[in-house]
Amino acid sequence: MVMTIPNLLLRVTTAVEARLGHWVWAAHSALIGLGILISWLLYRADRAKLKGLLDENQHNICPRCRYPLSSLPLTIDRCPECGTAHNPAQIAALWQTWEKSEHEPPTPRQPRF
Repeated sequence: MVMTIPNLLLRVTTAVEARLGHWVWAAHSALIGLGILISWLLYRADRAKLKGLLDENQHNICPRCRYPLSSLPLTIDRCPECGTAHNPAQIAALWQTWEKSEHEPPTPRQPRF
């Protein structure tokens, strides 16, 4: 009998399953759930940090690199960190739209027909 790679892997997997039982799948599921929870917590912490940064700098933060632009003179029209052109009024409107969209429920979509 010729042992091919898929047959060998199947035999090894079956042998491991027989020895360890089904708790391995439960442990994998728990690790995946833990990873999702940690990702969500990091996402929430980042959003809270960004909100604090926006409040401190009157919504005048570079949308690309989050560099605070409020202390720059009005003659400088580019972010010194990443070089993105900026207009303080447009940037403030952008961040206000972002904050507003976070608190409002999404509008229901209309059917296409």
